[in-house]
Amino acid sequence: MRRAEMNRRTRSGRRPAQQLAGVCAICLVAVMAGGLAGCSTTGGGAETTATTLGAEQRVEADRLFDELRRQYSLHEDHRSLELANELLNGYPAYDRNDAALQMAIGSAQRLGSFDRALRLVDLFTREFSDSPLVVEVRQEGVALAIAAGDTADAVQRLVSLYDYSDDTAIRAQVGGELDGLVPSIDTDMRQDLFAANPRSELWTYLGYHYVAAALATGRPTEAETAVATMRSSGVDDPWLDAATELLVAGKPPPGYLVIGEPTVAADLLGVLCPTTGRFALLGNAFYDGAQLATERVNGKYGTQFRLQVEDTGADPVVAALAARHLCEAAGCIALIGALMSAPTASVAVVAEACGVPLISPTATNDRIWELGAGIFQTNQTEVFEARLLAQLTCAVLLKRKFVVIYPRTAEGERKLAVFTAAVQELGGEVIAAVAFSPETTDFSEQIETLKRAQPEVVYVPASVDQMILLGPQLDFYRAGALIIGPSAWNAPKLVEQTGAVMEGAVFPSDQAFFPTEWTTDFNDHWQQAQYPAEAAPLALRAYQATRFVLDTIVQHGVTGRRQLADALRVRFSSREIETEGPESLGRTARIIHAGEVVPFPAYLYTEAWQYTEAAADTLPRPDTDESAGADELDGDHESRR
Repeated sequence: MRRAEMNRRTRSGRRPAQQLAGVCAICLVAVMAGGLAGCSTTGGGAETTATTLGAEQRVEADRLFDELRRQYSLHEDHRSLELANELLNGYPAYDRNDAALQMAIGSAQRLGSFDRALRLVDLFTREFSDSPLVVEVRQEGVALAIAAGDTADAVQRLVSLYDYSDDTAIRAQVGGELDGLVPSIDTDMRQDLFAANPRSELWTYLGYHYVAAALATGRPTEAETAVATMRSSGVDDPWLDAATELLVAGKPPPGYLVIGEPTVAADLLGVLCPTTGRFALLGNAFYDGAQLATERVNGKYGTQFRLQVEDTGADPVVAALAARHLCEAAGCIALIGALMSAPTASVAVVAEACGVPLISPTATNDRIWELGAGIFQTNQTEVFEARLLAQLTCAVLLKRKFVVIYPRTAEGERKLAVFTAAVQELGGEVIAAVAFSPETTDFSEQIETLKRAQPEVVYVPASVDQMILLGPQLDFYRAGALIIGPSAWNAPKLVEQTGAVMEGAVFPSDQAFFPTEWTTDFNDHWQQAQYPAEAAPLALRAYQATRFVLDTIVQHGVTGRRQLADALRVRFSSREIETEGPESLGRTARIIHAGEVVPFPAYLYTEAWQYTEAAADTLPRPDTDESAGADELDGDHESRR
């Protein structure tokens, strides 16, 4: 029974929104810092908030707002949060503070700080309840709750939005989203929601679903109590009548979703992408790339793999609901998608909860893989890259002394550990490692430390923006060693802004993880005329990710989701890296030469490769206990998935 199919009378009126002069500085500082103080701008206190701005204050507030808007558009999110904090606390009467706080929410979300973003949403709804942006911010709160893996919180936020808004269209949209989310939460969560919302217009709707779940899970006494509670309140509406009918029947309605393990279709992949709306052209290209890979695999192996596509509309909530359908109703063995980072994050939460592997080939947020052990990013394969760089420098270039300069973050520490293990496995040594703060602009101290170690190679797992600052300083202080780094350096921006100082730097190709014949096959069969040029790279990534999953299923004899996740982890840890010669490594590495990114000329080192291979054949295999460290490290520091 769907919520939209019933008419309910209003249970209680909505309290008029408070007129607020501005945001409480103490509250905003606490939220920005990670906490939340329980104070209000409307209560009394030693200090009062000004309700108007002077001319000079207005000019300065406008300047801060314009700078915030510029930094936000550039995705400089740490700076955006600082500016929003300065604006809202320094100029609480400014009439565009609601827009400033909304940008702060977006920055916190892009930084992956869902808890902070949700606290800012709550601050917004409390302090800017009359803003024309409040409905949009409330909807963002729903998406954030889903991305944070808290479906019950998402339902509560939808209930609050329904009660807040009188708009029929918004209420209809909320109803549809509730119908998709409520069946996925357990009986205890439904009981909590029912108990927490006695004044909501949706109270009996929540009560109906609580009764249905209680009956479905063998808790009839709770169902009786819930119906009695609704009746004692004097409510008389269709949802109460429906709940009573369930109680009399002693069971939930036919076909009512009961959480459980669905039947898995081992030949079915789910694809999530926007097939309608603003990004429909790119989404359809993404799907066509996945479809092309499926056709090529079926032709090669004689298999009958199928795809089922669901439209995300580029919306995190829609994407989460679509993912739930593919995981539960369709029984897909794996998911591919969902093109952009925000919907991919919400899909990842659903997929992880359902135990379904998700492969994201295009999301640019490089922390999505952290949402679960079954979440993989084919554009983030740090273990593969570390081993490739170690093989290139140790086995082809015959380097032995390495130093590492890395950002002082969890990600930087992980890359240091992975690279160190890869180098040691091949007979090299990391003789020094120094960290820098992500906000550092002067690297002289770190570089001087590295120079004293007299390295042959400097490994720098830094971003393009960090390298734009660090690269010229490595050149200025004459580090005097080969510079190597991640595939992220495959960016025109790096070469354009560093000039000749990055000459000779080596890094993996951004397509290194996949066999080159896959790219050739895609280029031979892709119908370029159907789409604009910018769609082809997205389609290629969808093709590669889909083919990678299907190839894994075939090669490993996969029949279940957990088995597939395990097999993918093995492949993403790059234990299957090809090492047939320097030419194979040359196809996967790039070097900056004469101001351009070009293939690494590994063919020049064939003789060195043959020498090290012959020497290796005369040495004992590292299968003693001393070699266990690398294997254990692989397990502890799996790829970026």
